[in-house]
Amino acid sequence: MFSSILYDAKAHIVGGKDYPEINGNVYFKETRNGTLLTANIHGLPKSQNGCIGKFFGFHIHERYFLLWKC
Repeated sequence: MFSSILYDAKAHIVGGKDYPEINGNVYFKETRNGTLLTANIHGLPKSQNGCIGKFFGFHIHERYFLLWKC
């Protein structure tokens, strides 16, 4: 989707055990006023079974550690 020329860093998004179908990427681009994040995420759950809202959040670890329980 994005050429590496257009972003400075990329983070891969992976769903947890409850939502393993979630996946995608977040792209980071430094700007004069801060950092621009652009997310391309697929497989978000529909509003059912405890996932009531229309908005979802995510967090990004500074380093790659899959064994941590978030």
